[in-house]
Order: sequence, then structure tokens, then C-alpha cells
Amino acid sequence: MSSHKEPALENSWHPIAWSKTLTDKPIAATVLNKDVVAFRDKEGNARVMDDRCIHKGIKLSGGRCLSIGIECPYHGWVYNSDGEVVKIPSQVKGDKMPQRRVPAYQTIEREGTIWFTFADNPYQKEPPDWHFYRNHSFTTVLDIDCEYVRLMENLVDNPHAGYIHAGILRGKPSSFVTATIKETQTGVHIHTRGERARKSWIYKVFGQTDREIYHTEEYIAPNIIRTIFSHQGRTHVSSQFVCVPVSDKKTRVFYRITLDFFCAGLFIPFLKLMVDKVLRQDRDILEAEAEREWSAPDFKRIVCKSDMPSIWMARVARDYAEKGPEIFEKENFTSVDVDYFL
Repeated sequence: MSSHKEPALENSWHPIAWSKTLTDKPIAATVLNKDVVAFRDKEGNARVMDDRCIHKGIKLSGGRCLSIGIECPYHGWVYNSDGEVVKIPSQVKGDKMPQRRVPAYQTIEREGTIWFTFADNPYQKEPPDWHFYRNHSFTTVLDIDCEYVRLMENLVDNPHAGYIHAGILRGKPSSFVTATIKETQTGVHIHTRGERARKSWIYKVFGQTDREIYHTEEYIAPNIIRTIFSHQGRTHVSSQFVCVPVSDKKTRVFYRITLDFFCAGLFIPFLKLMVDKVLRQDRDILEAEAEREWSAPDFKRIVCKSDMPSIWMARVARDYAEKGPEIFEKENFTSVDVDYFL
């Protein structure tokens, strides 16, 4: 199993590829420090297994997909979808096939996504849904050199948007807001009240400047962040990020943005450019933050009230990674209101 220090993550589902990207060639990935490969079997079903030939240890992802399985690029050994060796080109007829197999994992493809789990009995029987799946949407994937919880902290941290993403998502703090932060049976829910669409091009396009924005963020264990921005009865923009731990120092994020308003489909090219730019800006600042943290592990961070959503989310995420769903087996869930300028 994985060498990652947080075993609860091995018992969860992780996306490995968008369905449209897995065609007639294997796709390599690393999840929880383990190299895996996704490919389609002869029926077109997605499969995931360890990315290592049992012969010489070469990565199978460098090989070919055949009607009977996946072929190693080194000596042509072929494995079926269960990881069994079914062909050795150099072997004499009648010789026995190796009994050892490549570990293969539960794989489910739905809603345009290929998910897998390392666990025989994962915490949830099926992978999570994409919310608002039938709305207009676009998807992408991005690698960031930082820990997955640090990325999720950023995704629920609103004040940074007026600086790192100035003029795109927000402007400088100008609205007095109250954030209600609640523990839930699946993670943490954050509802921010009082925000206005000021000094932001996207908000001015999609909303009315003087109307309050309905704004929520939700953390769903172990590694999902969902957000909703809307004006009641007019616009609705949501996002869902699945932050896959590649290693202790790298994260691959799969994200999907949805739109629900009149002529929403016309805005997708524009919004995708803006969102991709925002995520690249986040990537640059997070990688700089992570590099400083790794080079100065004794540095003590100072926090303020507006950091509370990130602090609560990170606490629950780390507890879940260590203990699993048992952290939600309680009767009382706490909440707090936090005031600050946004």
C-alpha cells in the first residue's frame, strides 16, 4: 500500500482522469506516492492498476493498450484488466505464466470522471458526485507543488482574492461581512453574508454591484471544496475542487466550474480564461509559501479573524486524514460567527 503518512486517504476515492482524456493510450498518475496507470479494456471500461511491470519494473504507462490488456514497452508482457500476465512473447508454448500479478484497484467511471480507490472496502461505496452536474460547465486539471490541505486552505480563504486576483475576483476589502462556520457530518460549511460585487470585473458582469452576494464554501472530507456564488433569482456560479495528494509536497487538483443563468453557455470561454488565470496565480503563491515553509520549518505563522474558515477547515481535514469518518460520529457539531472586511 501507499507510503503516505495519512492512511485514511487510501480508503477514499480519487479521480485519476477525465473520461474524455482516456482514449486508446494509457494515462500515468501518482496518488499518495504510488505510481498508477489508467487504461481502457477491450469493452471500453476504465481500469486502474500499479504502473509497474512485474518483470523488470518498467512503467506500463509507457506501453500500449491492446484488445487483451496493456502491454509493457520493454519486453511486451501483456496484463489483463485484473493485473494477470496473459502473454509473454518470448515464452515457449507450454511454460507456466507467473502467479504474481500487478495490483489492480476498484475503478468507477461516471459523470465524465474516472475514479479509483486503493481500498477493497472504501469508506464510501461510490465516489462523490459533481454538484450541479447538468448545468453548463467546464473542467480542467492543474498540478501544484504544495500539500493538499494547504491548497484547500487557500480555496476557502477569501481575503487574498482582493490582492492576488485583484480586479478579477475581488477588489480591496470594502464590505463588512459575517462568516458563519459550522462543522457538519461530512466536513465544514461556511456561509459569508454581506459581500457586495465591488471592484471586480467578473462580479460586475455576472451580478448587480449593489446587491448582496450569496456566498458559501463547503469542505467535504477528505479532499473536496465546493463553492457557490449567486444573486438570488439572477446568477449562479459554482465550483468544485478535488485536491488529490500526489505526495506530501505535491497536489493535483481536478476542478469543475458550473454556470446557471440566461445564455450561460456563451460565457464559458471567457470564464474559463479567467478561472485558469486565477488558479495559476494561486499556484504561484502557494508554491512560494510552501517553499518558504519547507526551508524554515520553525517559522510561526500569525493568524487573524479572517483566517478562521481556513483554520477550521484544515483542522477537520487533518483529523479526518488521521482518524477517518469516526470524527463525525458525535451528536454536537460546533459553529462560530466571524466578522471581518472583505
